[in-house]
Amino acid sequence: MRLRSGAVDTVLKGDFDGDVLLVGHEAVGTLMWCALSDVLISRRYDQTRGGSVFGFDLFVRQPFAGVHLMEDWI
Repeated sequence: MRLRSGAVDTVLKGDFDGDVLLVGHEAVGTLMWCALSDVLISRRYDQTRGGSVFGFDLFVRQPFAGVHLMEDWI
Protein backbone atom coordinates (compact mmCIF):
# COMPACT_ATOMS: atom_id res chain seq x y z
CA MET A 1 0.00 0.00 0.00
CA ARG A 2 2.33 2.76 -1.16
CA LEU A 3 1.18 6.31 -0.62
CA ARG A 4 -1.00 7.64 -3.40
CA SER A 5 -1.88 11.23 -2.74
CA GLY A 6 -2.52 13.80 -5.42
CA ALA A 7 -1.48 16.68 -3.15
CA VAL A 8 1.73 15.01 -1.95
CA ASP A 9 2.64 13.84 -5.45
CA THR A 10 2.08 17.36 -6.82
CA VAL A 11 4.36 18.91 -4.19
CA LEU A 12 7.08 16.29 -4.62
CA LYS A 13 7.07 16.66 -8.43
CA GLY A 14 7.82 20.36 -8.03
CA ASP A 15 11.15 21.97 -8.74
CA PHE A 16 12.84 22.42 -5.38
CA ASP A 17 16.34 22.31 -4.00
CA GLY A 18 16.53 21.08 -0.42
CA ASP A 19 14.13 19.79 2.16
CA VAL A 20 10.35 19.81 1.87
CA LEU A 21 8.02 20.40 4.81
CA LEU A 22 4.47 19.07 4.60
CA VAL A 23 2.16 20.36 7.33
CA GLY A 24 -1.22 18.91 8.15
CA HIS A 25 -3.62 17.81 10.84
CA GLU A 26 -2.35 15.06 13.15
CA ALA A 27 -4.88 12.55 11.82
CA VAL A 28 -3.64 13.17 8.27
CA GLY A 29 -0.05 12.72 9.46
CA THR A 30 -0.98 9.39 11.04
CA LEU A 31 -2.66 8.19 7.85
CA MET A 32 0.33 9.30 5.80
CA TRP A 33 2.80 7.59 8.15
CA CYS A 34 0.78 4.33 7.96
CA ALA A 35 0.69 4.48 4.17
CA LEU A 36 4.43 5.19 3.91
CA SER A 37 5.22 2.46 6.45
CA ASP A 38 3.06 -0.04 4.56
CA VAL A 39 1.02 -0.91 7.67
CA LEU A 40 -2.73 -1.16 8.03
CA ILE A 41 -4.36 1.94 9.44
CA SER A 42 -4.76 1.51 13.18
CA ARG A 43 -5.54 3.74 16.15
CA ARG A 44 -2.31 2.52 17.79
CA TYR A 45 -0.39 4.80 15.42
CA ASP A 46 -2.40 7.90 16.43
CA GLN A 47 -0.34 10.92 17.38
CA THR A 48 -1.79 11.69 20.76
CA ARG A 49 0.17 14.66 22.15
CA GLY A 50 0.47 17.91 20.29
CA GLY A 51 2.66 18.54 17.26
CA SER A 52 4.48 15.57 15.81
CA VAL A 53 7.04 15.08 13.08
CA PHE A 54 8.50 12.30 10.97
CA GLY A 55 10.87 12.24 8.04
CA PHE A 56 10.68 10.09 4.94
CA ASP A 57 12.78 9.36 1.88
CA LEU A 58 11.41 11.39 -1.04
CA PHE A 59 12.27 8.73 -3.63
CA VAL A 60 11.34 5.40 -2.04
CA ARG A 61 8.69 7.06 0.14
CA GLN A 62 9.51 5.24 3.37
CA PRO A 63 9.85 6.83 6.82
CA PHE A 64 13.32 7.05 8.31
CA ALA A 65 11.93 6.27 11.77
CA GLY A 66 8.82 6.60 13.88
CA VAL A 67 6.85 9.68 14.82
CA HIS A 68 8.41 12.09 17.33
CA LEU A 69 7.14 15.10 19.24
CA MET A 70 8.39 18.30 17.60
CA GLU A 71 9.84 19.49 20.89
CA ASP A 72 11.98 16.35 21.16
CA TRP A 73 13.11 16.43 17.52
CA ILE A 74 14.36 20.00 17.27
